[in-house]
Amino acid sequence: MEEAQNHIYIPEEEAARNANKERFVIANVNDVAQQLKQMAKAALVDELMIGGFSP
Repeated sequence: MEEAQNHIYIPEEEAARNANKERFVIANVNDVAQQLKQMAKAALVDELMIGGFSP
């Protein structure tokens, strides 16, 4: 997590990060699991699709 916190974003990455900030879930494994469960419950779904992206 420290590496991610210290990452220096290029302008395009920063723009994408800011545009999608509310959609990111970044934390330790337990907090991520809890946040994803809450998101699924709020969306009234029983499955979530998780994807990564690369520039």
